[in-house]
Amino acid sequence: MLLVKKKNYSFYTILFALILLFSCSQSFLSSALLHPLEHHSVNSEHAKNKKNTNDGQQVILVMACNYYDEMSVPYANRWPPCSYLRLSHAADIYQTREAKIIVAGGKFGNWPSAYSRYAREFLERHNVKSEDIIEVPIGYDTESEIQGIVKNITLSSLTLVTSASHMLRASSYLKFCGVSINAAPTDFLVKPKIVLKLNLPDPKNLTIIKRALHEYFGLVEFKLKRRFGLLSKYC
Repeated sequence: MLLVKKKNYSFYTILFALILLFSCSQSFLSSALLHPLEHHSVNSEHAKNKKNTNDGQQVILVMACNYYDEMSVPYANRWPPCSYLRLSHAADIYQTREAKIIVAGGKFGNWPSAYSRYAREFLERHNVKSEDIIEVPIGYDTESEIQGIVKNITLSSLTLVTSASHMLRASSYLKFCGVSINAAPTDFLVKPKIVLKLNLPDPKNLTIIKRALHEYFGLVEFKLKRRFGLLSKYC
């Protein structure tokens, strides 16, 4: 309100806001923010791992995302892209090896059942045997979800399936608990090579920036909790 009273300051404030909005709607800025996460070294082995489909990994962990409990829409439309791609990728990997698939996630949405129950149904629809699915109906975010898994299932190594931008944060919690991972990233939002050019403003770039900031803040939270001993009883 103080800025509005002064016309000069008001003009420059609005101008700065418009420039910031235009910049955030450009693909080069959103790509620059998300690229270090999606193409981090933790994901760099996924091409090699994909070639070796019989590497002894017996457990596949699929991180939860979201679900829309709306029966009036087709089944596929009840799953946002992050959930659909993660579960589909896990089902594809399952077809190449004998493995158990862990699906976690509690009732963090307005649903009658836990997320893990819906994830089980999805996998069964994609030809995964019911006896090969392990449900852990615990957790409402990355930290609580992984804690529920490591406290209920003894694991030494696993294949981790999640969005590429989420892989670093999820693997950090698992490695903290002594679990070695074989990264199987999916749901890539930016290309491997960043191109510096102007485009028409696109609101999807704001969504990409939002995801990048969410992951960066999550990583900072993890490092601070680890640094100050707040995860001493986590595993």
